[in-house]
Amino acid sequence: MKFIVKGIKEKCEGTAHIDIYGNINSLQEHGIGNIDKTQKYAFVNLKNGAKNLCVGGIVKSLSKNDENYINIDSCLLTDISANIGSEVTLEPMIAEHASEVHIAVSSVDLNINDLKNLCKTYLLNQPLCEGQRKPIYLFTGEQINVEILKVSPSNLCIFADKTEIIHDEGKMVLSGGGLDEVGGLANEKRILRERILLPIVQPEFFSAHGIRPPRGILLCGPPGCGKTMIARALASEIDANFLELSGSEVFSPHYGESEKVINETFHKAEEKTPSIILIDEVDSIGGARSTSKGELERRLVTTLLTAMDGMRSIDNVVVVGTTNTPNDLDPALRRPGRFDYEINIGVPDKIGRQDILEKKTEHMSIEGDIDLGEIARKTHGFVGADLMLLCREAAFEALTKDFSLSELVKREAKNTTNLKISKKDFDNALKKVKPSGLREFALEVPTHLGWKDVGGLASIKDTIIQEIVKVLTNPDSFRQVGITPVKGILLYG
Repeated sequence: MKFIVKGIKEKCEGTAHIDIYGNINSLQEHGIGNIDKTQKYAFVNLKNGAKNLCVGGIVKSLSKNDENYINIDSCLLTDISANIGSEVTLEPMIAEHASEVHIAVSSVDLNINDLKNLCKTYLLNQPLCEGQRKPIYLFTGEQINVEILKVSPSNLCIFADKTEIIHDEGKMVLSGGGLDEVGGLANEKRILRERILLPIVQPEFFSAHGIRPPRGILLCGPPGCGKTMIARALASEIDANFLELSGSEVFSPHYGESEKVINETFHKAEEKTPSIILIDEVDSIGGARSTSKGELERRLVTTLLTAMDGMRSIDNVVVVGTTNTPNDLDPALRRPGRFDYEINIGVPDKIGRQDILEKKTEHMSIEGDIDLGEIARKTHGFVGADLMLLCREAAFEALTKDFSLSELVKREAKNTTNLKISKKDFDNALKKVKPSGLREFALEVPTHLGWKDVGGLASIKDTIIQEIVKVLTNPDSFRQVGITPVKGILLYG
């Protein structure tokens, strides 16, 4: 049966839920909405004939209506490359339990057992097929994207309790939100879209004017500010082929092997475009040759320079390097034609911190009295990684205040997923998390401080207000009474 996609099911992202509207009798005659005796739910095949794509969905509700239309989980809509207003076909699905599901994830920091438990929590009873992407969430609200690589015994099966999860550690899944998932850095994201993404999505303009698009961009800034996250978000923004090159992969004791790794990475980028090559901590393989003591380090820099020069004849390949010590790079790398732009990803200001906190707490269960603006005000010098740690510590505070450690370790604690994170949890977490940005030279200057923030010293504050503040705010009053204001004041102690 044909249906029009009319809307997105709010707060149902990744659940595979579908609300179906139409003639109930006709739907049931076609088997749509009928629950299989061996299953808990009614399943349907959802097909986009124009793109020849098919996924499975869970019938959440059937409603009587004169027009056939559906409201759908946003992830399913993406999986079948459809939009609001598209026409799709629904058919009853023969439910079959999956024996194996091969997956790749966007985070490498997860323990394999934790990953499997999360997948069973979020994917249980969902129909899965190759190529789908599903979001799962940690207790801290951090989102992890799961890509379905393979499903057995057939391509479309139900994820069950006994389904075995096989994690492909060699594949990294990109987030689907692009640069919008990166909190703060509004100006930096605008520059990246203009200078890097536009030449990729609008190549005709640059070709017509004979302008060579930028081939490289260097992201500089202190650790934890989001340089690597931005590189991955760039690739996700245009669904580009993403390749990562790190120092640990490059260095080899065998002659020529290190250069081979660099050349192979660039060759893979050429084979499938658009491509973005991330060289994390580029100073580890691109350090200044004048200060390098080893022959291998100098050869690596030369190989990297040659590889980047070789991209001039190739369209839609961009190299993104990240470093917190840009002055350690070889000067030959820091010129137009190689790393064309250097963008400083600095310590976020109050507005940036609030944006980061809003994104990090979007899927956290927090109480309504938490003022993220107030937390942002208190977190001078906090970078993105610090704010993520703050949210995590607040989650731990919420978990451990209601249950003893022995209860949690022995799994005796019940209903932990229903816990809400309170303002007090964040206040306690603030006492434990130290700002990384205080180690750097560039810090936001606090502008919100008032006399009420200075404890004690009442007579000294009165003197400063009378002799300094009033001179600056109302100088005419001194001239009217013929008093010459003071020119300076010395604070000592």
